[in-house]
Amino acid sequence: MSKTVDEMISDIIRREGGYSNNKNDHGSYTKFGVTLKTLNSWRGKECSQEDVKALTKQEAAEIYKAEYFYKPKIDKLPQSLQPVVFDMAVNMGPKQAIKTLQFVLFQNTENSDGFIGGVTIKKARDVLELIGARMLILQIIEARIKYYRGIVKRDPSQAVFLAGWENRAREFLA
Repeated sequence: MSKTVDEMISDIIRREGGYSNNKNDHGSYTKFGVTLKTLNSWRGKECSQEDVKALTKQEAAEIYKAEYFYKPKIDKLPQSLQPVVFDMAVNMGPKQAIKTLQFVLFQNTENSDGFIGGVTIKKARDVLELIGARMLILQIIEARIKYYRGIVKRDPSQAVFLAGWENRAREFLA
C-alpha cells in the first residue's frame, strides 16, 4: 500500500518529535525535525529559538513537502521507495539521502551525485523489478546504518544518537 506525501510527513513528524535543544545535536534548536538553519532558509530571515519553539506542524509539513520531497524530486522515484528516501532526506539531508540511494542502486560512488534525474529513476525501476522492493529497501537501510556509524566514528559526540538513528532506519523493514 503506497502512502501519500501527507501520510509520509505525518510519520516523519512522529519520528522527529517535538522541540529539542540537545547540546550534541549539530542542528541546534529543532522542532518536528526542522532545524533553526532550515527555518532561517525557509522564512528568508534570521529566526530565533522562540521561532523554532512556535513552529507549527502545518509549517513543518510545508517545509518537508517543498524542500525535502518535491525539490529533490523524491516524488519521481517509484512509490515503494519514496517513504524510506524521504525519511532519509529529512534525517541526513536530501543530497546525502539521494547519494545513499544511488550508491545502493549503482553499487559505486561514481554514479552518486546526490541528484535525482532520469538515470537514477530508471535504475531504481530496473533494480526494483530485478530484486523487489523489500530487498532493495533492506539494502538502503543497511547503507543508511553504515552512514550513521561513519558519522559516529568521525565524531564520537554523535554516539548518543546512534541507537535512535538505527531504530528509525529499521522501521522501514516492517
